[in-house]
Amino acid sequence: MQGGKMNLKIRLMQDEDLEQVLAVYKRAFAGLPWHEDLSDEEVLRRWEEAFSLPGFRCFVAIDEDTDKLVGAHWMSFARLEAERGTNLWLWVHRQMERMSQFGCLIIWERELVVDPKFSRQGIGTLLRKSFLKEKQKMAIPNLILTRLREDNIGSIKPAEQLGFQKTGIQKPASEEPFMHDYWYLLVNC
Repeated sequence: MQGGKMNLKIRLMQDEDLEQVLAVYKRAFAGLPWHEDLSDEEVLRRWEEAFSLPGFRCFVAIDEDTDKLVGAHWMSFARLEAERGTNLWLWVHRQMERMSQFGCLIIWERELVVDPKFSRQGIGTLLRKSFLKEKQKMAIPNLILTRLREDNIGSIKPAEQLGFQKTGIQKPASEEPFMHDYWYLLVNC
C-alpha cells in the first residue's frame, strides 16, 4: 500500500484463487446488509451452481503488495425465465424488440463481492469496469443485468455512475421489508 492506496491488479480468476474467492464471499455475506451465517458447504454449493452455467467468467482483485485476493466479480449468460421469472424475461424481450437487438448477449451479473476489510475503496467498481472493458472490446451487443437490494447504497451509487439503470421490476428480498431492484446496462448497442 503506497500512501494509503492499495496496488490492485484485476485479472481473470485462476484455479488456485478458488479458496480465497470462497472465503471473501463468505465474509462479504456475513456482514451488512445480509448477515448470512453461511457454512463452507453452502458457499461451495452456490459457487458450483454459478460455475456450471454457460458463459461463466470471474474477475478477481488482487492486492499486489500482499498477493491477497480482496474481491471477486462473476457473471454468466442469463437464463432469465427459469431463474428470474416471467416479468424480467418479458421486459428483456420488449427491450430487444424495441432496439432490434435480438443478437444481443444477455449477461447476468451473479456476484460482486469485496472483503469487508477493504470495502468502500472502489474495488467493486474496478472489478465491474474491467468486465465492462472486456465486453466493449468484443463489439458484440450486450445487455447486462443485475439485482441490487434497495438499501445497498454502496453498490447502487457506483452502478449508477457506470450507467446501470433500473428496469422498474422489483422482487422481495429475503429480509423484509426490503426489495431487490433489477438493473440493466447496454454495452455496444
